[in-house]
Formats: sequence, structure tokens, C-alpha cells
Amino acid sequence: MYVDDGTIFSCGVMHIHSAELARKGFSEIMGWLARNGLKADPDKSKFISFAPNLSQDRISGVVTDIRLSDTFGDYGVRCSNVIHYLGIFIHHKFQWKHHITVMANRTRSTIHSLSILGNSVQGLDYTNWHCVFHSLC
Repeated sequence: MYVDDGTIFSCGVMHIHSAELARKGFSEIMGWLARNGLKADPDKSKFISFAPNLSQDRISGVVTDIRLSDTFGDYGVRCSNVIHYLGIFIHHKFQWKHHITVMANRTRSTIHSLSILGNSVQGLDYTNWHCVFHSLC
């Protein structure tokens, strides 16, 4: 069984409260997985913390990692400034520069690959290449 893009959402007055709620939820999920003979990959587990534009001191600083223990051992889930969720790269300050950069690079790579399809020796004829180009763009 494989779960992709699972999310635990928690909300608290301070980062530390929210992180503790997320840790408890994650521990419950890890327990359920263990009881059913499954386990999560800790290397793929990340958390992100959002806050309004207040000073970090007023909201008790940023939590950098959440320590967890389950039947398979102890490990930490690291804090990330950017996460990839449902095809979108979300920045902890809701800035979209990283998402736009990644998407632009993917588009550039796809268009470069189209030049290989359109080569004159063994590539597609112009009409089919044009159709593929427009459907990808």
C-alpha cells in the first residue's frame, strides 16, 4: 500500500503548540500503520509551519524538527521552507518564486525535448510535431 501526499493539519497559537499537535497525530497514524503491518518512510516526511508576518519571538520561535518514536525506532521529521503538495510547491511565507522557477524549468525541458522529436532525419513530420507542441503547451 502506498500513500502519496498525505497531510496532517494542525493549528495552534504558537509554532510549538501546532508542532506538538502534528506530532501526536503523526504518532497515531504511525501506530495504525504498525498495527496493520505497514510503515511510513521517514525520509519522505516533512513538515512546514505557517505564521502571519509577526516577529518569530512573539510566536515562540520556529520549530526545526519533530522527534517521533514508533515500533520501528526513533527519528525526526525535519522542517522545510518549501514542500511539494499536489503538484504545487508551497513556500512557508507563501512566496511563489520557487514554484514558478520549477515549472518554468520543466516547461523549458519539455520544449527542448520537442526539438528531438522534430529533427529532420527520424523525427515527426511538421504537422504531427506542431500538433504535439500545441497539446503540450
